[in-house]
Amino acid sequence: MKKLLIATRNKSKLEHIKMMLQGLDIQIYYLDDLGITHNANEDGNSVYENAKQKAQEYYDIAQIPTFSIDSGLYFTNFAMDDPIQPKAHVRRVNNKELSDEEMIDYYSNLAKENGGFIEAYYEDVNYLIDENNKGYALFVNQKGNDFRTFMMIDKPSSKRNVGWPLDSLAYDFNLGKYRIDITKDDLSIEMLAEQNARKDKGIKRLREFIIENLGL
Repeated sequence: MKKLLIATRNKSKLEHIKMMLQGLDIQIYYLDDLGITHNANEDGNSVYENAKQKAQEYYDIAQIPTFSIDSGLYFTNFAMDDPIQPKAHVRRVNNKELSDEEMIDYYSNLAKENGGFIEAYYEDVNYLIDENNKGYALFVNQKGNDFRTFMMIDKPSSKRNVGWPLDSLAYDFNLGKYRIDITKDDLSIEMLAEQNARKDKGIKRLREFIIENLGL
């Protein structure tokens, strides 16, 4: 059985990754399991650089295969070189690491300053370092994915999804609900089937990435 360190302290991400990888012949470790107190630097200029840097720093400490995931946030209607673009620094603003509530305040104010809403999407980079210190990257661009492209509005929901603060700002104008409030009953059979198919495809792609590059 191969060992695999998940390089994040975000408990929501930890449980999500564990769910996606369940059933594989791996023993998953969290940073706390190994007594790792180091906080990796995430000061790269791209999502890829942050994911790679994070995985490498924790691999160097633990000396076991290490997996990291990093997300970038992009605003659809702004040029990529516009200073408003968060890109790889979703939580870091003016050299400060924001808490969940600070993120909600910051991004709701951005939406307010731009007409009340901003269309946004995520880009994810998964990075794996194997037992021989060789790295592999899996890029997931979510632009056009209805589940990961969303309208970020200026009035946050009162509900919170710990570890995923922008869920409190994501609003579905078609359903007239915050995404955090949407249940399966709100979706048509076709919408639910499409959402599940996208989710299953993402899980399958990640599992194949881990299986191939860990030699499972």
